[in-house]
Amino acid sequence: MTYYLLPTSSPLPPHFLRVDPFLRPRIDNGSAYPPFGRNPDGTEAEPAEWQKRLDKINWDGLVLDVELMKEAASKLVGDHDFRNFCKIDAPKQLSTHRRTVISATIDPVEGEGPNVFVFNLRGAQLYNQVRHIVAMLFMIGARLESPDTIGKLLWTSDRSPQTIDMHAPASDETREILDRKPGYGMADDLPLVLWQWGYNSSELAWRTDNAPREGDVAYQSATEEELALAAKQALDPVETFKREFLELNQIWTEQRLKSIIVRHHLHALATHAPAPPEPSSSPSRKKPLVYTPHGAGQYFKSSGHVPMMRRQRADLPEEINRKWAEGRGAVKMARRAANQEQADALRVINLARREEARRLAEESEEKHGFGSWGTKGVALSTPLRKLSSPNESVGA
Repeated sequence: MTYYLLPTSSPLPPHFLRVDPFLRPRIDNGSAYPPFGRNPDGTEAEPAEWQKRLDKINWDGLVLDVELMKEAASKLVGDHDFRNFCKIDAPKQLSTHRRTVISATIDPVEGEGPNVFVFNLRGAQLYNQVRHIVAMLFMIGARLESPDTIGKLLWTSDRSPQTIDMHAPASDETREILDRKPGYGMADDLPLVLWQWGYNSSELAWRTDNAPREGDVAYQSATEEELALAAKQALDPVETFKREFLELNQIWTEQRLKSIIVRHHLHALATHAPAPPEPSSSPSRKKPLVYTPHGAGQYFKSSGHVPMMRRQRADLPEEINRKWAEGRGAVKMARRAANQEQADALRVINLARREEARRLAEESEEKHGFGSWGTKGVALSTPLRKLSSPNESVGA
């Protein structure tokens, strides 16, 4: 599962202007922090003059329509060709960009107020797929694109039956087959978190310490000297957890303090909001600038928005793969071929080492009645010596 934090308000949302206990000064900050919020009797206080000026500033484009974004996110669910929502990963030489999205939702972040949401995506992903999707959701939330743009970008020559069922054009609509990705920037990577990845539980066992586990080849094939050394260096799982927790808590505390300080500065700056310009009798010929959110508080500023379907297109994925294979890829493959003989020899040595470890483990079990040389709670920190040839014994 991957998630992306989405602040959806303007730089200063309405609740910031009037009532926000988090920003209410707790010490005397002078005239930079005039009182605002509620009167002693609980009624809403009259906004100060600077609050009225701030409220008249046009934040269009930076205030996102969350409902439109939710509608667009729902159109991503299913088996689709996501070539127009990723960066083509030429070294992998993918023949298809079909992936299955199990769920795609925009949910409020608990404890972070009414203006912070998270985009949760569950399913297989391509290179930079989430950042491309979020960039598109930002444009839709800013009302620069329609939620139907999602279906148009998924309408490729490799579209799935589910894509046809979900995004089929109307009877009177001519739908372009979009095999070449329109140009648009990715969302910022700061709020992006790969939170959970699924593996077969029978193949992997996650650990938070270096304690040994039955069946570990490294422990079963260790010498008595190595086990004795490891016993002295075994880590206390409680102390390990406390150290990791305190390190992470330190990072969180530092960032939280920085956030508090910057928000107070932001509040102080807000008190200097300029008055709106006087209305002119003659209409202005100057077009207003278009602001498009980019994630993490960043934004694009332009003189106008170019609709997605009218933008310049990239090369076909097949062409991008071909150019890489004939250029940098050819050099890489030549280097790999030159090293293949050495890699094959190393593979033979590793296989022999693994087989020898199994044999020693079986002998240990027959001799002592259990594996790991009769030891419990011992962790290795010294790596085993590599074999120089397939015929050399581990214990030699």
